[in-house]
Parts: sequence; structure tokens; C-alpha cells
Amino acid sequence: MPAYERFTVDELDAIRKLSYRDANRQFRVGYRVWARIRRDPTFLPTRYLDPRASTQLAEVVLGKVKEAPHLSAGRLAAALGLRTEGVQGVLRAAGLNKLNARLQFAGYQVEAVRPLQVARLRRILAASPGSLTHQDYKTFGYLRGKHGAAQKRVGGYVVVDSLTGFAALYLSNRPCAAEAVAALRKYCKTSPFRLHGLVLTDNGADFCGHEYSTAVAEEFGCYHRTTQVNHPWSNGKVEALNKTLKYTCFPALGFAAEKDWSTIAAAVDAWMLWYNTRRAHTGWVNQGLPPVAFYELWKKTPGDEAEKLLNLGLLKLDSEWRIRMMGSDSGNAGERPEGSRARGQDTQQGGLPFAFVLERRELAKYTEATGTIEAAKARAREQQTHSLALCK
Repeated sequence: MPAYERFTVDELDAIRKLSYRDANRQFRVGYRVWARIRRDPTFLPTRYLDPRASTQLAEVVLGKVKEAPHLSAGRLAAALGLRTEGVQGVLRAAGLNKLNARLQFAGYQVEAVRPLQVARLRRILAASPGSLTHQDYKTFGYLRGKHGAAQKRVGGYVVVDSLTGFAALYLSNRPCAAEAVAALRKYCKTSPFRLHGLVLTDNGADFCGHEYSTAVAEEFGCYHRTTQVNHPWSNGKVEALNKTLKYTCFPALGFAAEKDWSTIAAAVDAWMLWYNTRRAHTGWVNQGLPPVAFYELWKKTPGDEAEKLLNLGLLKLDSEWRIRMMGSDSGNAGERPEGSRARGQDTQQGGLPFAFVLERRELAKYTEATGTIEAAKARAREQQTHSLALCK
């Protein structure tokens, strides 16, 4: 930031009339700044001012807003030769930081609306319990020593089923492939259903090795797939459970010096038992049922795996939803898109996919805010007709 941005308009005028020695003694201005101010007496003074220190800046900005209310704060700053932060401060103080407020300030009659957008809704629906399993490693805290120093890391492998939400936590302070396989063994012992489908993990060193993939295939009869790098939302089921464990489970346990590893492990197992059998899950799949109760409901539902999803209302065969197999754009069982990070195949032995991808386009509830109310409504109807045609 140039040094002359700290002066007001009156100070700049005084500096312009003084010699360098007097200006330096009175305003502590450098020679280059003094020379720049003296050399160009016709420049706009507010261009070189700190906007928060100028009393004339608000008049300049508000005058430009009346001329062009559609300009954003950045474009207003560029047009006036000011800093964006200063223009944003003036608009915020005047209550004109929104487009609708600037349009009303300039004399337009508009609704409090936003531009119409077409949102994309995407859901992953597992074909059956155990067909899609998520796994990840998470550090939850550290055991404190005698003098408050970190003594031991408290972390573990989190395994969760995509359909029912049944989960297991295997505590481990040493992430490696052997510990990750041990977490799957614990999950299989506590789970009421068989692990038979796809195991989805991130690209950690403990998951990308040959040891883990071989153990998943030979010991559990499953396929292993890794998500795209730097895309944690692709494994969002287990990431959401990591957040629940970090902010709900472990704060209640505490990490005091008297806590040992066996005590924490027993408390975590008790909490996970309550999570799987008693805690209500409010997601769109479980609909308020705990994982074990939802699995019992799934078993009682008549039909095969696909018919169960249809009878439960999870899989909808209508024109609004586009249904395809996970890992395939065409929907054919034997095809996989180029560049897929799958280790294995995309379908089970019976031809049913491990999971379905449900996609739908839905319209926002807002219209564009330009011009009068009648023009905005007419433009909204036109855009809505066009967007519905695109969705079909």
C-alpha cells in the first residue's frame, strides 16, 4: 500500500503547497510521495486516500451507485480508482451491499429476488446392506501426560455402511494396512449383515498399498476402490461420521492423564453400540430409524434387492430422476468410464450394481432482479420455461 493513502483531502492539498522539508517535518512524508503529489495536481484526490479516513468518499461512491446500480463493489472500485475494501465498507454502512438495495436506491422497483439457477441434486444409494462400505482414518485427540504434554495420539479407523449407516470404530494410534484390515475384521464381527460388496477409501498410504487390497479381496471377498485425490466429499458418509465422533463422542470422554487406552476403548464401544441400536438417524435413507432397526425393516420388505428399494420409496422410477450405476456413465454392467480409480468391477455376481447414482435437476425459487416487477416476473417465466425444457 503506498504511503500517501493515509492522508485526507485537506492534508494532500496542504502537502501540495509546502516544500519537501516542511512537508516532511509536518506530515512525515517521503520525497517520492511528495514529488508524486506535487507533480500531478489534477489527479482525483480520493484515488489515493484511505476510504475509511475520507469524508468525501461516500458521496463519490453513492453518486456512482445511482448512475450504475448494477455494478458490484469490485467494478465500482475499478471505475472510481479506489480500493475494493473501501467501497465495500461504504456500501455496507449505507445498506447497499445487495443488488436489490442498490436498484431501489437508484429508483427501480424490484422484488427481493435472486437470479434463477438450476441446481443439481446427486445421491448415492447402495443396492443392499454391505454392498458399499466406507472406511477412513481419523485422529480425535491426544492423551495428556503428567505435565500437560501430549502423550499418545487417540485415533482410529471408522467403517460405516452406506445404506443402513451401521458403523464401527477401531482405535489405533498407528495407521497402517494391518490396522485397517483389523478394523474391517471388527466391523464384520459386530455387523448383523455380511460384508460382500465394495470398500471405498481415500488415497492414504495405508489404503493404496498392495497389502490392503489383497486382504480385502482374499479375506472378505470384496473389491476396493479409492476416491479421486483431494475429493473427500466422494467418501462423505464416513467423513460425516468422523465429525459426529469428534464433536459428540470424544468430548464426553475427555483426554485426562488418568484415562488409559483400555478405558477409552471400552467407552467408545459402548457409545458405538448406542449409536447403532438406539440413536435415531434423520437422513433421507434411515428416516429416523437406527441402523439395526432399518436393517430389520429392510429384511421384512418383500422382493429382491432392487424391489426392496422401490418398496421402501428410496428408488424412484420417474422422469425427474436419472438413475445409473456407480462407476459407469452408460448404465451397462460391464462398462467403466475411462480414468476410473476402481480396483475390481462395478457389479455384483448377479449383475446388480453395488450402488446406484440418483441425479435430478431442480429449479431455484428466485427470479432475476432487474427492471420493474412486471419485467422481472416475465423474465422469470421465460427462464423457467427454458430451464424445464433443458431438464427434460
